[in-house]
Amino acid sequence: MSIITSSIYNAKLDDRISPLSSGAFRFYAFKLEDVDYKEDFIVNKIKVIPRKKNPNLFSGYLYILENTWNVYIADLTTSELGTSLNYRINYHPVKTFVYLPTTYDITLNMNTMGVKGSGRYFASIKYNTVEIDENRKPSAVAEKNIETIVSEMPETPKQQKIFSEIEKLSQKEKLSTKDAYKMSKLMNEATEPEEVKKQRESLEIKDIENVKMEVDTLALKRDSTYWAAVRELPLYEDEIKSYQFRDSIAATDSTVAENDRNEVVLSIDDNPKTVFGRIVQGGTWKINDKMSLKYGGLFGVLKEYNFVDGFWLGQSLTYNYALNKKIGFSLSPSVYYITARKEMLWHVSSTVNYAPMSLGRFSASAGHISRNINAESGESRLMNSITALDLGQNFIRFYDSRFFRAENRIDIANGLHLYTDIEIDKRSSLGNATMYNFLKRQVPENIPSSADMYEAHTASAFTLGISYTPFYRYRVSNGRKWYISSKYPTFSMTYKKGINLFDADNGPSYNRIAGAISQTIGISPFETFNYSISSGAFLSNKRLYINDLKYFSNNMMLFTQRDFNNSFNLLSPYTASRQWWTEGHLNFQSNYLFLKNLPFLQHFSFDESVHLHALSTENLPLYLEGGYSIGFLGLGRVGVFTGFSEGKFNGVGFRISYPLFNMIERPLK
Repeated sequence: MSIITSSIYNAKLDDRISPLSSGAFRFYAFKLEDVDYKEDFIVNKIKVIPRKKNPNLFSGYLYILENTWNVYIADLTTSELGTSLNYRINYHPVKTFVYLPTTYDITLNMNTMGVKGSGRYFASIKYNTVEIDENRKPSAVAEKNIETIVSEMPETPKQQKIFSEIEKLSQKEKLSTKDAYKMSKLMNEATEPEEVKKQRESLEIKDIENVKMEVDTLALKRDSTYWAAVRELPLYEDEIKSYQFRDSIAATDSTVAENDRNEVVLSIDDNPKTVFGRIVQGGTWKINDKMSLKYGGLFGVLKEYNFVDGFWLGQSLTYNYALNKKIGFSLSPSVYYITARKEMLWHVSSTVNYAPMSLGRFSASAGHISRNINAESGESRLMNSITALDLGQNFIRFYDSRFFRAENRIDIANGLHLYTDIEIDKRSSLGNATMYNFLKRQVPENIPSSADMYEAHTASAFTLGISYTPFYRYRVSNGRKWYISSKYPTFSMTYKKGINLFDADNGPSYNRIAGAISQTIGISPFETFNYSISSGAFLSNKRLYINDLKYFSNNMMLFTQRDFNNSFNLLSPYTASRQWWTEGHLNFQSNYLFLKNLPFLQHFSFDESVHLHALSTENLPLYLEGGYSIGFLGLGRVGVFTGFSEGKFNGVGFRISYPLFNMIERPLK
């Protein structure tokens, strides 16, 4: 139904850039190929040529009526990854000089990865009533020149500025494509109805149902004679066969349903045949409408491996309870036996989503586990397990943690988010307890420097964070707010205090503050610019341990679960600051940067990015890192980076980002 509710005159047609959008000349070239003189009108055949080979662009033909400039026929095609879609839309007059789409003929052809297929979709529309907005009749505008339109408009300060720019453009003898696009945009602003403007400027994005569909209860019971009389387009032979096949399946399913009515199944699962599969692979059992139980499966018995703990053997469960459609509660206990230290580790966490329209969420967790000393931005434990077992490399430094943590997140106003966190953590150093790896390599110590070793102590910390994004637009779905976008950057401040709450002699004591600004700017449908700048300092650092330092996101391994936009790739492992720091990240992503401009590569779905990262601390006056990466449909990126420390060449590195690791790995926090 999306194509039927779309309009070729809007910016998007079926979620692709329309060749009749206000900025179409940026993406399309047009060529008059033929003129057809009919009895009552003249039809111009115009070829639509995309400036780039992109699945978001159309190619094909538009048939435009002379003088009225209505679309008569739209014959457009788009393709991606071996799948092509052809849209043929016919327009007919429903009132004098008012042409609306009346028939749709959509053809799909697929030939990718050894799979071939095709399909067709037909639809015809009959308009019972059509109302014309007399205030927006194009003919009224066409009969007046720019000066007349300007003189008749109200003169608010903003409108005066718009009209002044329109007048300047209209006085040019020849308008460039850029000028024509700008004038079209200004004219739309000047003539936009107030109700449309209010909806556009509203922070809440509401999906207005332009089409309401009602299905006749007799639709599936009508015989072929009835539909043959109603349809404007007769069925093809393959369509008749497909409907016959569908009817035969429906009849079989009906018979099976009748036979199953006398069976009694003693299971909380909908289908008892899947119980064994869920026990092995893990899955979710729906107990009733409000409760469900998620089980990690036998595949989840082995959670990870490292040289400090050995193998983690155990299991996790998650219990979910929905008070209603908006408020939910979850409880997740986990227990693991670690083979190298020969002891039990445990973890339990609970979350309550209590204010869905304010994104209110409270969570608490406690446990006895090994944790990364870089708890804020450490490497993936899943990837560390693989490199430790396969290559004998340990990229994470662990410590023994017995902790309790509680945090709360909530919006106190639209776009204004408040975060609070308190944690009590009993820490102790850990050394390697095993050296087992497939290559039988000698492995490095967990904490190489004796200066970084410390006595067991209890750390208490309080964190207060606030972030604000002006004019943050959102949608509401199932009673919950979902932020979508903003034209403005996000500003954030974080304060963290180490408190001698339970260990006055050895507990860390410090005050740390940081601020940041970040934004992603859509330059065009094919280009984005992203930046992030942050700075911070320890206002006091009476007592600091290696766990309390400010660490930076650094992709030390070949494979990483993080993207390249806000992380370094060639920094020394566990680079940190104990006084002050400033870091910045600039990224430009384009579908057509270097390689994609080559015609024979434009068929492939990938994008290109350039990255620039910078860091300055009390121990590292200036570190710069530049890189280039190629992304594949958001599934992963491959990049090469080079670093410079204080103006000296620091090395070259190759990295592969695979965000799906975040879906596979479920770290204990």
